[in-house]
Amino acid sequence: MKAIIYARWSSLEQGKGSSLKRQTDICRSFCVEQGWEIDLTLQDEGKSAYTGANISEGKLGELTKRVEQGLLREPTVLVVEQLDRISRLPPGQVIAWIQKVVGHGLTIATANDRLVLDSRKLEADPIGIISTVFNAFRAFQESKHKSDRLAASWQIRRKNAENTKRPITTVCPAWLTLDRKTD
Repeated sequence: MKAIIYARWSSLEQGKGSSLKRQTDICRSFCVEQGWEIDLTLQDEGKSAYTGANISEGKLGELTKRVEQGLLREPTVLVVEQLDRISRLPPGQVIAWIQKVVGHGLTIATANDRLVLDSRKLEADPIGIISTVFNAFRAFQESKHKSDRLAASWQIRRKNAENTKRPITTVCPAWLTLDRKTD
């Protein structure tokens, strides 16, 4: 079976670290264990899985379109480090996406927990589906929690700026400079 390794991280800053190497190394090892031939490695750098940007406009989105159009000629498995590399959308949307691409013949594998989902398994193994739903829900809740904390933090900063008439941050567009005398 041909394997496509998919790696993703949300911010360009994260790309400076070891995200790509960590994700691809674990996926490559899993492919070797399974006897899958690595055909391609895709990466979505700075694409959010929480908003679904990677599925709608990223490399994963391009692959989804190819799958839907029946352009994969051989049995193919999409290998990811873990499910949240694919999506951090609400569980129902994740399951719908998985059912769509698996229904068109793509197999999905998560290297961290050795889960392999294909159309036969989706029909025969409801526990695998439940496991996938729990993983999707955990990833979504994690991202939602981070988003909520960040929004609350910015709300406090804006309120403090209103009360003190001081800028929220010293970061501004390059064509502006902060006047420290009036901050």
